[in-house]
Amino acid sequence: MAEQKLITTADLAKKAGEIIGTSEPIKITQKMINDFAKVTGDNQWIHVDPEKAKKESPFKTTIAHGFLILALIPQFNESIGYKITDVKRKINLGFNRIRFIRPVPASSEIYSVIKLISVTKTENKNYQIQLNHTIKLKKTDKTACQAKMLVLIQTN
Repeated sequence: MAEQKLITTADLAKKAGEIIGTSEPIKITQKMINDFAKVTGDNQWIHVDPEKAKKESPFKTTIAHGFLILALIPQFNESIGYKITDVKRKINLGFNRIRFIRPVPASSEIYSVIKLISVTKTENKNYQIQLNHTIKLKKTDKTACQAKMLVLIQTN
């Protein structure tokens, strides 16, 4: 994990429009994919059957669920090392846009380039933060997913 950079929400707002970090890579294992399939009930063979995928899939291997990749975004956020010092609580508000651009094969490593799109002050000393995640395959640096995330920061 990156060294912790202490910052207030107001100072973070000054970085709007900038790339604020590149996350640590995460290896997508078959076990992660299988565990995700069990939790979600999405047991489609292209995710959970390596033998069939090797024979019948155009990718010649299993691929991660798109929603598994999205579920890793909080881990990507944490790995860039910003610690907002005036946070009372963070609330995930969802996404404005998600695009799955290319599949993530099992055993791939992925990382996210995180751009701070905006920080908007709301009522009651809160801030709404919009982040753009460009999730890439480490081996090729090609984009696998684009996601614009919204987070509400409630300050002290």
